[in-house]
Amino acid sequence: MPKKHNWRRRGDSAQLIVYIGADYKGNPEIYRKTIPYTTPAKIDKEWELFYAACANGSIQKSSSMTVSAMVEKVLTDKICPNAKKNTIKGYRTCQKRINAAIGNRKAIELKPVHIQEWINNMSDELAPKTVKNTYSFLHMCYDTAIGWELITKSPCHHVKLPKPKSQEAESFTADEVVSLLGAIEKISEDKHDYKVAILLALFGGLRQAEICGIEEKAVNFDTGEIKITKTLNLERGGLYEDTPKTKSSIRTVVYPQKVMDEVRKLTAIHKELRLKLGTKWKGSTKLIQGANGSDMYPTNLWEFLNKLLKENDMRHIPFHALRHTYTSMLADMGKDLTEISKQLGHSQKTTTLNTYSHMFKELSKAKKATAEELSIRFLE
Repeated sequence: MPKKHNWRRRGDSAQLIVYIGADYKGNPEIYRKTIPYTTPAKIDKEWELFYAACANGSIQKSSSMTVSAMVEKVLTDKICPNAKKNTIKGYRTCQKRINAAIGNRKAIELKPVHIQEWINNMSDELAPKTVKNTYSFLHMCYDTAIGWELITKSPCHHVKLPKPKSQEAESFTADEVVSLLGAIEKISEDKHDYKVAILLALFGGLRQAEICGIEEKAVNFDTGEIKITKTLNLERGGLYEDTPKTKSSIRTVVYPQKVMDEVRKLTAIHKELRLKLGTKWKGSTKLIQGANGSDMYPTNLWEFLNKLLKENDMRHIPFHALRHTYTSMLADMGKDLTEISKQLGHSQKTTTLNTYSHMFKELSKAKKATAEELSIRFLE
């Protein structure tokens, strides 16, 4: 133990200061504690006790770390350097909920009962899935902080989460698919990008960001294949390119010939428009393009679909439901779960089953569907 005690008087209080160890840069770790001022001898004794507690690990430097500081450290040091932008965006949303409710509390002071009360309050306003995601993020932050030896315990245990609401994935019926295909036949040539986008979702199960991220060079007209290797995502200030949601989402999708004919027509339209606009051409290399050859915003796809459904007196469904409709058609035709999961780009079969369980209840040993089977059923 150092011979010279390190403390200073501040009015009626005394601040004890202990230097033990160093951070990764070699800077000394500093521990502080404020106590009522008595006499120098008694303060010296208090300092010795404080030093001993710091030295044997009874007192941690992070004992004053707030939940907000802990979460930010995990985000900054662990998640942000490696995660995708959309993942970080989701975690930042969870962070805002955490900070608003318990951010100022000391991380080591919270107990399971406090977490349960917080969960109950969230459940009054948010969907069960949102509550679970927010809680799971906090749980991960605590586990990481423990692994880093910043804290020694977590309050994220012995809590009850709200039961998820049973909700089937929304999709069109076979008759509605036929009506939709009739409606898109009326789409004018200058809106052909939207027609192709709808077909790519309906007969390939692609997500909006995946559709907008397809490169023209990723299309193979000889085989009817389209490679999904990029996504185009929306963020404040514009668009950014990224890789698909998971490794399994990087895939090759085979389309019916009639869909590929529409894709071929679209590339011809782009080529003609590119020559017509000259320097006014925006230079997008994507298959699906916006005005004057600019990149297409994913939100434009569902806005166009909304308008199309309304104009044709059809039931409203979101654009993403075209992906669900594709799954429903394959399930109805007897395609097995493993193949459907591959087509959708799910990393696990359980993801497909949990989302579309109602579609697999009546499955028999019917033959597997192919792209051309879908064509025969809906496009002939």
